[in-house]
Amino acid sequence: MKVLITGATGTVGGGALKFALSHPVITTVYVLSRRELAFTHPKLKVILKTDYKTYTPTELEQLQGVSACIWALGAPTGGMDIHTLVPRVARDAFFEHLAPAIPGGGPFTFVLTSGLLVVRDQERWLPGFLKPLQVRGKVEGEFAEFEKQHEGKWRTMVARPASVLKEGTTSMLPYRFQIDSLALGAALVTLASSEDSKGRTLENLELREVGQRALAATPAK
Repeated sequence: MKVLITGATGTVGGGALKFALSHPVITTVYVLSRRELAFTHPKLKVILKTDYKTYTPTELEQLQGVSACIWALGAPTGGMDIHTLVPRVARDAFFEHLAPAIPGGGPFTFVLTSGLLVVRDQERWLPGFLKPLQVRGKVEGEFAEFEKQHEGKWRTMVARPASVLKEGTTSMLPYRFQIDSLALGAALVTLASSEDSKGRTLENLELREVGQRALAATPAK
C-alpha cells in the first residue's frame, strides 16, 4: 500500500509518518514538504512542494499508485486557506488523477485532520472570533458529502483530536482533552489503511483508543 502524508514536519503529521514507516502493510510513504526531512528511510519518498493551491502533472505522476492521504497540513491557528481552499484543491486533484489508478479499483481514502472544537453545524450562532471553527466545519461536511456523491470511489475519514502533545511532553489538561502525537499518528494511519467500507468521524477519545491499540499491535520503531 502506498500512502501520502502532508504536514509531516509538524507534530501531527510527524507522528503519522513515524508509524507509517513501521507499518507492515505500507510499502511506500510519500511526503509533500516544503523542505527536505532530517532523515531518510527505504520506504520514504519526499516530494518538495511550495504551492499547495495547484498540483502539477509531474507531481501527480509521481503519486500514481497512492490509495490514501493523511492530511495534517496547517496549524490550528494557521490562515483559513490552509484549512479550506488547500484541502479542497487536493481532494479534487486526487479524485481525478489518483483514485482511478488504485490497484483493485478500491476507494481513495482521505483522512482529514480537523479538531475537537470545530463546528459542523452551519446554523449555530458563534461569536465572530470563533467563526473560523465553523468555516472548518463546513469543509468537514463537504468532504463527508463528497463520499456520498462518489460512493465506492472515495472514502472520507475525519479525525477530531483535542490538544496534541509532542512526544515526551505532558499536559495539565484533563485526560479526555489530550492525545499524544504517537497515538494520534497511529490512529490516522490505521484509518488510512483500514478496510472499512465507509468513512466516519472519530473524536479524541476514540482516536486515542484506536491509536493505542495500533501501537500495541505494531510497535513504532
